[in-house]
Amino acid sequence: MNDIPGVWISFKIDDDDYWVALDRDQLDNATGLQWAGWGVFALALSLFGAAFITSLVNRPFARLAMAARKVGSGQSPEPLPERGMGVAAETNRSFNQMVQDLEQLEADRALMLAGISHDLRTPLARLRLETEMSPSDQITKDAMVDDIEQMDMIIGRFLDYARPVQRVPEPVDLSVIAGELAARMQSEDSMRLITRLAPSAVIEADETDMRRVVGNLLENARKYGLSDGDGIPHVILETRVSHSRVELSVVDEGPGIPEDQLALVTRPFYRVNSARTQANGTGLGMAIVQRLVGRYRGALRLRNRTPGPGLEVTIEFPLAKGA
Repeated sequence: MNDIPGVWISFKIDDDDYWVALDRDQLDNATGLQWAGWGVFALALSLFGAAFITSLVNRPFARLAMAARKVGSGQSPEPLPERGMGVAAETNRSFNQMVQDLEQLEADRALMLAGISHDLRTPLARLRLETEMSPSDQITKDAMVDDIEQMDMIIGRFLDYARPVQRVPEPVDLSVIAGELAARMQSEDSMRLITRLAPSAVIEADETDMRRVVGNLLENARKYGLSDGDGIPHVILETRVSHSRVELSVVDEGPGIPEDQLALVTRPFYRVNSARTQANGTGLGMAIVQRLVGRYRGALRLRNRTPGPGLEVTIEFPLAKGA
């Protein structure tokens, strides 16, 4: 161009054309090592720029993913920033609105459940008192009182399952809770219970919720873990601490659960079509356990014993910080 020999490079800035000329002799004299160095430098600069841009793009979505995980575990995340007019800002606004709607729904449900509990349990209490004072024979009265208690228990299970999260997690020792509940059940002389408890198994949770979880597991084992030998439930209750995890397992010697139904028993109102099903169940026991365990970043596992018979139920939580 312009009769000047060399390598010409064209580029445009603000609709204006610009040309840069490179001396061909300098390019011809460049060694292969220099070309390689320029190529590596250009590649490194491109990778650095791409990584920087990717981090800027992914940062708001990483915050969104973390907030979604908190919502999934039953916690209330901090509101996401809503600055700007881009897709990320609009997504954050929609997510914040969804969290507010969920919190309002939980509050409305808690109020409704409190009303149901009061409106149903008050007449049940009167009905039980009237039954005990009625002139009917003792067998009929006992049957009626048992039905009333069963209705009250079913209402309590519904409330346990639907109750919203209201408590702040604190250090809780699963071994202590398991030991106290095991001692109470053993005193009733309704099962053979063997305990193998770690000296300390501290997690971050609510003590009331953990008592409900362990109590439900033991009650299921007592109901459905009847041994073929003597007709008495044989149950092993164990806590273990491994690295940064805490495990609690309940093992019975009952008929177990069909393999194709193991993943279904934590669904609300699901009943196993086997000897582990009883008419006085609500179908909410394992669903309540699953819900409460998930609130505190835990996991629930069920598996049939091999060799059987029997079912092993294990819950696992992160070890509390500083424990």
